[in-house]
Amino acid sequence: MFVLLGACGGEASQEETNSSNANEDKTMELTVDNLITAFQKSGLEAEDGGELTRDDFGMAPMKADKAKRLLIPSLGEDSGG
Repeated sequence: MFVLLGACGGEASQEETNSSNANEDKTMELTVDNLITAFQKSGLEAEDGGELTRDDFGMAPMKADKAKRLLIPSLGEDSGG
């Protein structure tokens, strides 16, 4: 079994390496604002719903330093995530 698994491995081709490096250059910080912009550029509905506070989390602990709502107008008023 180990021999078979070892034989399946191998070095990545030059094409795979170039593709991997190209993807690394396109990375950006994941924020709600970047997400909304990406959704809108893709033709999807998304609007900024404003900052969330500790009170918005109710009894659940707020683990994030900052939090925002994402609104989707077609779902109805004040709907999203």
